[in-house]
Amino acid sequence: MPINVWDYLREYDELRDEILAAVDRVFRSGRLVLGQEGVKFEREMAGYLGVAGGVGVNSGTDAIYIALASLGVKTGDEVITVPNTAVPTVSAIRTLGATPVLVDIRDEDFLMDVGQVEAAITPRTKAIVPVHIYGQPADMDPLLAVARKHGLIVIEDACQAHGAEYKGHRVGSLGEFGCFSFYPGKNLGACGEGGMVVTSNPKHASASQRSRREAPRSDNTAAAMHPSQTWIVHTIAGVSEKAAWIVFRLQA
Repeated sequence: MPINVWDYLREYDELRDEILAAVDRVFRSGRLVLGQEGVKFEREMAGYLGVAGGVGVNSGTDAIYIALASLGVKTGDEVITVPNTAVPTVSAIRTLGATPVLVDIRDEDFLMDVGQVEAAITPRTKAIVPVHIYGQPADMDPLLAVARKHGLIVIEDACQAHGAEYKGHRVGSLGEFGCFSFYPGKNLGACGEGGMVVTSNPKHASASQRSRREAPRSDNTAAAMHPSQTWIVHTIAGVSEKAAWIVFRLQA
């Protein structure tokens, strides 16, 4: 007897009317990509986390990639993270040509051993990516202190820790960026793939949006164009990781 990795049919039966209504709204809106349903969810997720805004993308992998790309991470740079994570944390770093530098985890919770981070910093270090996992947050206060001391950016990989809190703050809201996955098997899963970059820094939010949408310009040239045309004006090579989710579910 085959056993599915996850069985969404009971949830689908319970939410079928809501799901089909959402599908109908998307189709009737005329915007299958980057429409108002996605914008609404970005705002709701940002409000839930206590950050200024979110940028929906197609996966948690690309959320991490876009956060790193928004910082200008490139070949020759180093990014500190941990070995106890899914491959995409490291593959996002490698895709940009940077080198992942792995610090060990703690025995008691399998999270980043923050005490080892400072020794791993070199002149090539550009960012630190702690991984919150199993619903547990990494020890952020000392990590943020080390990052500030060395002028580094912290990007939280919260792809498997939606709703986890650190000293009263939800993960994803503590670093410069928070990255989430909505793969169906996650704590908060989509009916398909999805991800999000969140930040309270307007500069980072703008850079993430440009990377997502093939870099539409916000200068006078773009401002003079009809909103439906601005996507054709570019200043950087974006990754075109658009999100078109319809409905999400929270796993108990």
